[in-house]
Amino acid sequence: MTPSTQHHSYRFGHAVARISRSTGTALPRHNSVERTVRPAPASGE
Repeated sequence: MTPSTQHHSYRFGHAVARISRSTGTALPRHNSVERTVRPAPASGE
């Protein structure tokens, strides 16, 4: 995995997490990552 690919993957995941957070439908796979980066309110749990 090249640095550019990792950077793109990170940005993509961050964007998806941001969108899912705004729509209120957090995806499980990104939800765990979000929780690692910053404590998110457990609204769907």
